[in-house]
Amino acid sequence: MRATAFATPTFSSLRPVSNSNTISTSGRNSLPFAPKRQVVPTRPTACAELASSARIRPEPPVLHTCTPADLPALIEAAADAFHDDPVFQYTLRPVCSDERDYADTLRTICSTGISYALANPESAVVRADSQRRAVAVWYHPNGLNKVAQLGSAWRLLLQLGLRKFFRMLPIFVPVVLATPKQPYVYLAMIACCRDAQGKGLGSALMKEVIRECEERNADGYLESSNLDNTEFYNKRGFRNIGYVGAFGDDSAPKIMRMWRSA
Repeated sequence: MRATAFATPTFSSLRPVSNSNTISTSGRNSLPFAPKRQVVPTRPTACAELASSARIRPEPPVLHTCTPADLPALIEAAADAFHDDPVFQYTLRPVCSDERDYADTLRTICSTGISYALANPESAVVRADSQRRAVAVWYHPNGLNKVAQLGSAWRLLLQLGLRKFFRMLPIFVPVVLATPKQPYVYLAMIACCRDAQGKGLGSALMKEVIRECEERNADGYLESSNLDNTEFYNKRGFRNIGYVGAFGDDSAPKIMRMWRSA
């Protein structure tokens, strides 16, 4: 192994050094400064990261029980939410003259369902966020019967006209006939306008539906017209119990019937 000799300098061997690290005091040169120690930023600890994420976590949505005064805003939110719904695209697009007619038809359909629930607070619940960007309509067990559904169909006929109504009838009738016989909490509608999706509004509304199921020890039931939402309902205990399609048209989009056991 090669040995290396280290010599200890004496003060007499030091000569003035003229660089940026040398300072002059009273005309005399002083020793050069040692290089500054580089400070390497350290990564925040896991606890610090958790605390930071907790500080920026958004507040849960504040939900309200709706009144008839909220109806216009609720209609707009629901109609926007169902704009790209496969079933409505299939049933209404061919009989609507243009985009405006399609949007107005969606508003009419949503208005029929929401207004009936608002007019019957003893059997139905209508809840929305504070800005009325998301809405859920559900019925207590035995709160929605066949007579009420036929009444809604009659109102739709008067408002939509024969052509649009009969376009929807091949899907509407199978859905009504397929409803379970035993009592259940019925989620008739849950809708969030497109620019407010992904902010937890739908999840907050679903928590309230599930809370009612649990408090009443009741089953839950819904029909999903958009199969992309299946996972959303699965995570909350709803399971597929069958599909409903349009009479005489196998190419029509299916509606999934979903059940949540008490």
